[in-house]
Amino acid sequence: MKKGGAPPPPRPRALKAPPPSNLKATSKPPPAPRVGLGLRRRPGALAVSRAGLDRRKAPSKVKALWEDEVEEVLKAGEKRCASCGYKALEKKFCPACGDILVWWVKALRYTGYIVVIALAVTAFMNYRRLYPPPVLGPDGLPPKGGVELLTHQMKKEKFGNLVYIRGMVTNHSPVDFFYVKVEFDLLDGLGQVIGTATDQNPVVSSNAVWNYKAMILDPDARGYRNERISAVR
Repeated sequence: MKKGGAPPPPRPRALKAPPPSNLKATSKPPPAPRVGLGLRRRPGALAVSRAGLDRRKAPSKVKALWEDEVEEVLKAGEKRCASCGYKALEKKFCPACGDILVWWVKALRYTGYIVVIALAVTAFMNYRRLYPPPVLGPDGLPPKGGVELLTHQMKKEKFGNLVYIRGMVTNHSPVDFFYVKVEFDLLDGLGQVIGTATDQNPVVSSNAVWNYKAMILDPDARGYRNERISAVR
């Protein structure tokens, strides 16, 4: 090296050859990446998983199903009719066939059916108790049944000028009678019909007696005729 001269350039180092690769060349192209969102690998219903070795002393294999989370979410959000398959979101009844899509509506309908059937069975079982067959007398004929007008009399009240037709009604039957009504045609001094006097009772029980009192509103009434009684069983 001379004084005042430039330093000599460094010598290049010898490059080492890379170690031999154990990869084999292949003509197959690399697999293309899958297009999709949320792909994950998990064992499905057909997966076989068992630890250890099988009978042939070979490692056990696991079959996995590729499932798409986005597709699962979309399918889970769809509500389809079980009868016709029509897609009906957020609806209680199918627009196509009219079938019920909500479980609590079906529960209410079935509950109504059960209540109606129970009421019908109860009414059928109590029919004979509420409406027993007619009782026959010793002669084989039905005795005097229903309601009967026993007595009737035109009578003036002790205090005042009100006049009534009083009497008694009885119920011979083993069941109750409803809307029992007595009527009388009022007559004037010449025997002409000038009006009607009535009285009624909502219910007359079995073997009971009703003391009726039909008011006469016409002051010209001097008598009555054609007494009659009606009732509903």
